[in-house]
Amino acid sequence: MKNTAYVLISLLLTGLFYISCQKNKGGDIVPDNIGINLSDAISIPDLDKKALILNDTIDSGKDLYQRLRTLIFVGEYSSELINKSLWNINDYSIDRAMSFSYISDQDNRTKNVVVREQVSFENETWDYEMTITDEIEGKALLLYWNLNPLKVIAFLQPKAMNFQSLVLRRSIIRVDYNYSDPIFDKTMLVMITGMDSTSVKFMNKLKMFAGQKGDVVHIYGNTIHPYAYLVDPNYVGGRAWTFRAKNNTRLDIAVAKVALPPISLTNDEMPFIWDEYSMDKVLEEEIVTVYNDVTPSIIENYIYTARGVAYFVGPQGFVSNGTDIPQVPGFTPEFIDMTGLQPWAPVDVNNLTIGF
Repeated sequence: MKNTAYVLISLLLTGLFYISCQKNKGGDIVPDNIGINLSDAISIPDLDKKALILNDTIDSGKDLYQRLRTLIFVGEYSSELINKSLWNINDYSIDRAMSFSYISDQDNRTKNVVVREQVSFENETWDYEMTITDEIEGKALLLYWNLNPLKVIAFLQPKAMNFQSLVLRRSIIRVDYNYSDPIFDKTMLVMITGMDSTSVKFMNKLKMFAGQKGDVVHIYGNTIHPYAYLVDPNYVGGRAWTFRAKNNTRLDIAVAKVALPPISLTNDEMPFIWDEYSMDKVLEEEIVTVYNDVTPSIIENYIYTARGVAYFVGPQGFVSNGTDIPQVPGFTPEFIDMTGLQPWAPVDVNNLTIGF
C-alpha cells in the first residue's frame, strides 16, 4: 500500500477523476480492481524525478535510481487511472449487455456507455466489451474482459474521460491484466504512448510488465526519452531507461538494475545491454566527454552508486548497491537474482503504437 504521500499526490493529480467510496455490487459484472500495487520502495509519486536531467548538475547513480521509482510509479498509476474511470460508473448496475448515457461530474459532458456480450478482439472471444465515449472527444475508455478467470484488456484516453484532466492528458494507455498466468498469481502489462516529450525532461512512451507471486512482484520495462541526456547536452539519440526489478510489497524492499541505451537499440544488441550500457558506464562516458580534465576520484564520486544491483527500502528508496547488501530482512540471494527478467529492445518500445 502506498503511504500518505501517495494518497495526497494521487488526489492532487486527479483533478482527473472522482473516486467513489463504494462500488454497488449486486450483479455488477464490471471489474473494479485492475492492476498490481507496488510498495514505496520501488514506486513513488515524485513528479520532479520524471526528468532524466536536472538543470546543470550531474546526477549520481543514487540520484538516477531514485528517479527510476517515479518512472515505475507512472506505469503503476496508469492502472489506477483506469480503476478510477470504472469507479465513475458505480451508480449504474451493469449486469448484462446494455447502453446508457450520463453527465460526467468531472467535466459536465455527456458520456455514452455501450456494453456488449461475446465480442471478438485480438483473435480471442471475450465475455464482455464496454465502450465509453465522450460527446466531443470520442472514445474515452474501451474494456474487454472475461470473468472466470479474470482477464482484462483496457484502453484509456484521459482527456476524453475527463476534459479537465492534466496528468497524461493526451496519452493513450493500455493495460492487460491476467489472473490465469502459469507462473504468476496475476500479471499486468502497461503500455503508454503520447506522453509529453516536448522537452528533454520527459518520456513519451512506456512499456512495463509486473507479475506477482505471493508478496513478490517481478518487474521489467522501458521508458523512452527522445531528447534526453545525462551530462552531455550535445548527445543525440535519446535514452531509454531499460530496467528490471523485484519488489517485496509486504517487507517494502526492492532490488533493481538499469541500463541506459540509445532508443535505437535493437534486439540483436540486447544480450550486451547490461554491460555496454550499464548505468555506471554510460554516466562515466558522458562525464568524461564534457569534463575531459576531470580526475578519476571525482568521477568515482558520481558513478560508484551506479554499479551492480541497487537496493531499496521504503519509503527512503535507494540505500546501497553492489556488494553492500542491506542488513534488512528479505534481501536473500533468491530475491536479489533477477535472471529471466528481460525488458524489450528500446527500438521496439520507441516504435510502439496503441490503436484505440
